[in-house]
Amino acid sequence: MNRFERVIQILDNAIGGPDASIGAHGAFWRGLTRDQLVARNVFALQVITVGQGASSNLVKALRGETPFGTDLPNPSPDARFPRMPAGLDPVVAQDIAFIEQWIDEGCLEDPLPSPGRDPGEQAGAEAGKLTGTYTYRSFLDLPDPVDNFGKLKFAQLELRLAVQPDGIVAGTLVFPAAPGTDPAVMDVSGQVSAWSPAHLNFTGRGRAGSAIADFHYDYDGVVLRHWETGISQRLTIAGTVLRAEDHGSGATLAKAGFTASFLAVKRDA
Repeated sequence: MNRFERVIQILDNAIGGPDASIGAHGAFWRGLTRDQLVARNVFALQVITVGQGASSNLVKALRGETPFGTDLPNPSPDARFPRMPAGLDPVVAQDIAFIEQWIDEGCLEDPLPSPGRDPGEQAGAEAGKLTGTYTYRSFLDLPDPVDNFGKLKFAQLELRLAVQPDGIVAGTLVFPAAPGTDPAVMDVSGQVSAWSPAHLNFTGRGRAGSAIADFHYDYDGVVLRHWETGISQRLTIAGTVLRAEDHGSGATLAKAGFTASFLAVKRDA
């Protein structure tokens, strides 16, 4: 099975299998070639924008993002369609992330990425090591020395990761909150693109209806070297973060394109 075929399988499974249909548009993806799917329009909307997974209507429809989401608890005022598949359980975040990454990388018909082949037992062990709770800290990339290390601080959050042997990444980024209040949360989804050392790519999105619903950040990180002679060294993921979309407005507008560096240090529990 190649990646295009896996996308078709995900869409089929979302509506009950390869013989099921749904709604006014039906299983529009079924029986199409890769090129036909990429060129497909449904209800005057381009389904896929190659190279732009997050902004493709297929991904927006599965996540319930504008112009979709009329059936969600706090729909956008600009929503015109329900989340897809309408009336059925939502597609799991890992599968949506797979489709998003497939679109980002050009909608290829290449073999399924299988980091588990490196080999399966090793991938399972590495996935187990990566799974857990981390203290996530991001830093401004200022080139000049500072007299106060706090001037480099961008964010400090709690990162919770669940990594599967097939490389699927899911989890949350939890913001600090006052006692007795619910924290703001970004849901995380992504993929391990390589093992030994592990290289992770994941996306964080604010939860719908929350104060950070418009947050969208992309992360690229690698597990740092474990020194055989090191003392009390902890598993650490280091990388860069990109603000993928604007959030806020007016004086609080945070523009897309901002980058920072991060370290995520694994906790004991």
